[in-house]
Amino acid sequence: MFKQDGKKFNSINDLIEHWESKCTWFEKFIEIPFHHKFLNPLRDFYQNLKHLPGNIKRWAPFVWNYKTWDYVYTLQALRTSLEGQLECFYNSKKRGWYHVGIDKDIKKIKVCIELLKRMEKNDYCLMEYKVFKNEKAKYNRMHETEQYDVEYLMKILSKNIKNWWD
Repeated sequence: MFKQDGKKFNSINDLIEHWESKCTWFEKFIEIPFHHKFLNPLRDFYQNLKHLPGNIKRWAPFVWNYKTWDYVYTLQALRTSLEGQLECFYNSKKRGWYHVGIDKDIKKIKVCIELLKRMEKNDYCLMEYKVFKNEKAKYNRMHETEQYDVEYLMKILSKNIKNWWD
């Protein structure tokens, strides 16, 4: 037993029929605008087709070398994506179609890319091999520097990545 608008309905089908009787013709048959159903998917297909060669060129080396067992490949995926975004920002700036803070965004993306490259190399203590004689101090320093880079990268990404779109 279902109740709606003070009326009792024996089954869910009766309730649905009641709701449909209240709907106008427009609400019944034109729920989603035409462009959302047909034109947007066609436009998206065209855009995907247009960007496919560039995406293959950018991502093929990464996909070819990708291994699931190492965090470095996740960092490389993020770096590859940010490099593509940086290229789009440069192109937008060249065309004159850019937002107000694009220079700040470009600078932050460059910082993120450099941090990712440094994390991928994982050579935080090359100079410290010569300086430190104590192994424990050397590895502690290396770990602190790496931890700082990770925290700084996450801080930049968490604050800005939603605003980085072309």
